[in-house]
This record gives sequence, structure tokens and C-alpha cells, in this order.
Amino acid sequence: MKNFIVVLSLTSTACVTYRPSQDCKMQMYAMPIGIPEEDAWTIESCQEKVKEKKERIARASVVQWHTVSTNNVQDQEKPLGKEGKIENWSYGESKDKFDDSTIYHVSTLSKNTNPSGRHSFMWISCNKNKTHMSIDLHLIVDFSAQKTNVKTRAGSKAPELRKWNIGSDKTSVYPSNSVAELQKILGEHTYVVSVERLTTDLFAEFDTSFLEKAIGNVRTNCNW
Repeated sequence: MKNFIVVLSLTSTACVTYRPSQDCKMQMYAMPIGIPEEDAWTIESCQEKVKEKKERIARASVVQWHTVSTNNVQDQEKPLGKEGKIENWSYGESKDKFDDSTIYHVSTLSKNTNPSGRHSFMWISCNKNKTHMSIDLHLIVDFSAQKTNVKTRAGSKAPELRKWNIGSDKTSVYPSNSVAELQKILGEHTYVVSVERLTTDLFAEFDTSFLEKAIGNVRTNCNW
């Protein structure tokens, strides 16, 4: 009698006939023919194994589907509340004191400190469908000038040198187009700024890794 065996493949759910081989022993459940009965499987045993395997696959599929479904729900972006904190970014709402319109804002401190020992402060806001971004350096930039040179770099992108406006407080600067500037930053992990002034230039480095999540309310209410 030829020594064929009935096997249950680990990658299928059917009983098939193979010649005995090392591969069978390594990869499949096998029922040798012509060896002692206690070491052999019957066809019925093989079919039972098939049934068990099908049930196991069905259970695994349900578990996998449930896990994927649960993860998808968890991965969906949850709406931001009125105020909160995402890593180094704080977000919130306030009221315009003149017309009670809502101001949506997000802010963070620089990683480094300036010569006075203070952290620079980035402020981004949305009010009446207008986005405003500014960086307060806590030191006078220029008493008389309205603009100054500002060198910026978002992530690994090429540095840019542009004229920025100097705020009325003379310690802050802001770009002419805040939305365009912010769009360069989104998705980047760092944003560095060097502000030219009469004495020593002021440098600030910001961690922008979580800005895209924290700025949600600003973007939504200013439609960009």
C-alpha cells in the first residue's frame, strides 16, 4: 500500500491527500496511513479539525472586526471643547469687549528663552472670520519702525526672510498674511523665528507638533 497521508493544511480548511514529507510535519496536521492506530487520525478526526478551524477563523474574524471598528472610532478626531490643552498648546474662547463676538484662540510658549530670561509667546486667534498670528518677544523690537525683517523656518523647509509688522506694543511682530504663514507650519514639528532689531536679534523656537490638532476651532470658525 502506498504511504499516502491525509492532512489538514494550516492555510486551508479542507482535508487533502499528500505524500509524507518534512514540510507536512512542519506546516500541516497529518494523518499517516499504515502506522499504529494510536498515532493516526481518521478521516472523521480530520473533518472535526476542519470544523474547529472554521469556527476559530470565524471567531477571529469577529474579534478582528470589533478591534478595527473600535480603533476607528477612537482614531476619529474628537471635537475640541471651549478650552483645553493639547501637549504644549492651549486653546480657548473669549468675548470681544466691544461687540461680544467670540474670539477663538490658541497659544504656546517658545522652547528657548530670550536675553531677559522669558519665553516668547505665539498667539493665534480667529475673530469675525479673520485669523491673526503674532509672536510676542517681551523685548522692544523698535520704538519708531512699523516693520522689521523676520527670518523664519518651518520644519526642514527652506528659510524665508520677509518684512513683518511690529505690534503697537513694540514687543510683538506679526506677518501680513497669517493664514498663509500658518499653513506653512501645519504638519511641521518646529518653527523658528529670528527678529531683526537695532541691538541683538531675537530668536525663538516653537514646538509645532500638535498645532494642527489644537488649532481646530480657529480654522473651523475662520473657514480655512
